[in-house]
Amino acid sequence: MRDKRKYEELFPEEFMGILGKTPICYWACGPMEYHGLQNTLGIDPVKAYEICLRAAAISGGIVFPLVPFAPAGRLPSLKRAALRRMNPKAAPSLMTCVETCERLYIELFESLADMGFKACVAFGGHGPAGNLLKKIEKDRDGRMDDMLFAACTSTSFLHHVTREDSAVKFCHGGMWETSMNMAVNPELTDLSRTRGPADGTWPGRLEKYPDDRLADIMKSNRAFGEQILNVSARAVAEIAAALFQKKEWVYPGYVVNYRVSPVLPCTEPLGSLRYPAAADIGAFSARVFREPFCVIPEFADRYQGRPLLAYYMFNLDCPKSARLDLGLGYDGPVAVWVDRDVRFNDAHGTCPGYGPDGGAKKVIPLELSRGRHDVLIALVSNQGQAAGISVQVERGDNDVGI
Repeated sequence: MRDKRKYEELFPEEFMGILGKTPICYWACGPMEYHGLQNTLGIDPVKAYEICLRAAAISGGIVFPLVPFAPAGRLPSLKRAALRRMNPKAAPSLMTCVETCERLYIELFESLADMGFKACVAFGGHGPAGNLLKKIEKDRDGRMDDMLFAACTSTSFLHHVTREDSAVKFCHGGMWETSMNMAVNPELTDLSRTRGPADGTWPGRLEKYPDDRLADIMKSNRAFGEQILNVSARAVAEIAAALFQKKEWVYPGYVVNYRVSPVLPCTEPLGSLRYPAAADIGAFSARVFREPFCVIPEFADRYQGRPLLAYYMFNLDCPKSARLDLGLGYDGPVAVWVDRDVRFNDAHGTCPGYGPDGGAKKVIPLELSRGRHDVLIALVSNQGQAAGISVQVERGDNDVGI
């Protein structure tokens, strides 16, 4: 039976009909890569493709065929010369150099925009693929001509998953990924192979997982994988719908109305800053809150040896009383208001910033009652020099997290 979510299974007039009604596109990428003897080699793109198909069932739209090309290596991803030296040792994994992948990904975004799609979510089922997609999104502010796009990865929504007591940390080819592969198709996983072939010989050039990892993998199960796939699919569908509708929306995790003010010179001490007027807040530029770790680019390359001020505004819509932890990764002065009450004020910026490579961060616990709450953050750059700014709302209890 044909699947009318799949690009390749649509007749031309069916394709044009969906494009005219719901111009949303999803595409997934990942390499052919070893994930333990228990998993088939296409686990990265296949699990991402399955999430896209489930998202399209919720939001509508079309899913492009899976893209089996992705870069290798942690940032910076490997170029061709380095990749070819790695290939003989990495068989049967097959990666593609980062230059080729970037050109391919960008051209795919361009072509989908040219076709008339208005919203697109690209899902990287492989860490370096996700990093590259997020770089492209950041470089183009999530826009390709008239199409808005966003990037997600296999780990973007794991904080929404109800963790099993037996599950250890998400790791390459571990219980989480193996469970997802089982949920896509039980025949793609064979747990009897986890500790090696029956004859006791381990295939050459293939990594043998340590005993604690092997024990974790043996706890993989289809129900847990289904939960991960469905949680991710719902989140991806909401992101796609928000991009398409270009209006207020509820992010999975209760963030609403993410906005940032214009960057202005700071002319008064942080301690004396006043809460801005409602009209000023309403004029803040609206953003799509794509994921929990948000880097705010407003101060980048804007400094002139003087402090600059920006307000960061969002709302939290809590279904019940909860504790959320607001994490601020920033080395400058910061003030935080919740429902117009001051919750935090660091006028000197004494805490180091928190960036992609780790580091300290300011953590402000927020005890919130059921309902909607306004959160406003004032950020003042130290002499205008802010290398990276991040705001993250994290799980403060076992029930609610962003």
